[in-house]
Amino acid sequence: MAVDADEFRTPGHLIRSLLKSRGWSQRTLAVILDIGEASITRLIAGTRPVDAELAIVLEDVLGAPAEQFLALQTGLDLGRVRTAARPDPARALRARLYGEFPVAEMIARGWLDAADMRDRRTVESELVRFFGVDRVDDIADAPCDGTAPAQRAWLRGARQVGGAMDVAPYTPHGLRQALPELRAAMASLGGLAAVPAVLAGCGVRLAVVETLADSEIDGACLWLGEFAPAIALTLRDDRIDQVWEALRHALEHVLRGQEGACIAGDPACHAAREAARAFGVPAAALEAFLARKAPFVCERDMVAFARELGIHPGILAARMVRSNATFDRFSAHRVPVRAILCRHAVTDGWGRVAFSSAAGAARRLPRREPAPANVQA
Repeated sequence: MAVDADEFRTPGHLIRSLLKSRGWSQRTLAVILDIGEASITRLIAGTRPVDAELAIVLEDVLGAPAEQFLALQTGLDLGRVRTAARPDPARALRARLYGEFPVAEMIARGWLDAADMRDRRTVESELVRFFGVDRVDDIADAPCDGTAPAQRAWLRGARQVGGAMDVAPYTPHGLRQALPELRAAMASLGGLAAVPAVLAGCGVRLAVVETLADSEIDGACLWLGEFAPAIALTLRDDRIDQVWEALRHALEHVLRGQEGACIAGDPACHAAREAARAFGVPAAALEAFLARKAPFVCERDMVAFARELGIHPGILAARMVRSNATFDRFSAHRVPVRAILCRHAVTDGWGRVAFSSAAGAARRLPRREPAPANVQA
């Protein structure tokens, strides 16, 4: 016998209705179930709960589905608990902190000085210190500026890595003078080794900071002060073309006085992304090359054109793949570079710690004088 659950609020209401429809008394039901009449009184009053076993018996005797009795009992139990319960703001805050921020990973990286994420008091104290706020509530309530919690954590960590580095004073003119030297470094795989010192010489901090889970950041431009820019790269895509593009992308933000993460697909980064691509492979030069050689471009011609441009073949190969997927046969030139760059740049991640909550500062880079003003691109 199906019964509309919306007509009843408790199992007792349903039992009373079913007894009435049959003309049975509570005593009759007690005799049928072979239990005391007082137990029936408590069932109807709601002071005796209906468990799964009793629900099956009631289904057999009264004809209503056992699920009906159990659903009403669950609703009754929840209603009682909700009436007695009080909201716990601390629990809601923990859900946001531990559910959104990669706390365990931040502890493993040494960013939070806590032995275990279960030590909530220490973890929350460390989060307050790490994010530079007054109260733990301020972390979850801070404006996100379109960044996810994992991205906010990574940006904060990258800022602390950069803040511990010692470099020459920054001027936009000095950075522009260094661009030809950086462009020349694109010619070979080993050229990346000189990049951290070149940037330090013109006042730009460069750090390699391993990404946090799900942060999806390629790099960032961070201003630690009015004249203190820092660039952090994740090497999320460890290929020579991606590293140079992320680096030049972030440098463009520095030159424009902008701050923020370099996130793949972000329309706000379009101008910086185009400047980065043109820095390695001018669009007009690529179009002219493909007009002469396509659709049958051999590897020898590709490598010769890269040499003519003064860039590593992997950088050119990436641009050619973007223009036509058939050029993916050149992808073997897009070699990994993390081992080279991390030997010369301040690095946090992959088992290395550039800073920690307890102590430690980032490794100081040797200063280099800015390139002379007469250096040509």
